[in-house]
Amino acid sequence: MPSRRSRSEQERAEARRRSRYASQGKEPLPGDEPRADAKAPAPAAQPGLFSRIFPPAPPLPGKGDPLAGFRYTGRFPGIAAGAWLLAHHPLAWGVPAVGWAVLQLALFLVSRQNIAAFAITLAQYALLIGSGWVGWWRPWLFGAAAGVFGTFLYALIAGIVTFQSGEGSTVALGIIGSLSALTLLYGLVGAFAGFYGGYLRRRMAPPQPTKGKRR
Repeated sequence: MPSRRSRSEQERAEARRRSRYASQGKEPLPGDEPRADAKAPAPAAQPGLFSRIFPPAPPLPGKGDPLAGFRYTGRFPGIAAGAWLLAHHPLAWGVPAVGWAVLQLALFLVSRQNIAAFAITLAQYALLIGSGWVGWWRPWLFGAAAGVFGTFLYALIAGIVTFQSGEGSTVALGIIGSLSALTLLYGLVGAFAGFYGGYLRRRMAPPQPTKGKRR
């Protein structure tokens, strides 16, 4: 007991002396230097440029974690998580893609300088926005998937209709030749439209009531 008490008293005296030296601005004592073997905390991983431009949507009030069943631990987790979400929610981007392709085919058949063409274009944008609204887990990804898949589906339907109509393969080859440009264009349009749809849903979501502190 006496040895333990004397040791604690020495430690308190040493702590008071160190604080006194520190308040006077003097050099630290020989035992005050930080240990060389102390590891500095690892810096937090910074999000990439793509994640900064298109950040994943946070969970809506009352909704759970969208990646609750995601167990992938390999490389490129962001790409794997996006593919996992698309595979587990195909209707959120597949239905808007089919509707977009049908409307694009109707837009190809009607005159462009027509109020019907304007209404069809608005309906296409509404479908892409709706894909981001429904796929709130990662709305820009669902909008881009709807735009890309809709472009491929439109090219397929247009090619089949052209060959069956007997008009020759010129129109079909032109559509297939411009498929890469259309895919890039409507993929970007779908990404921004879907992001806007998810943003609208998050903004229009009712806020969670805050529980007041009991007095």
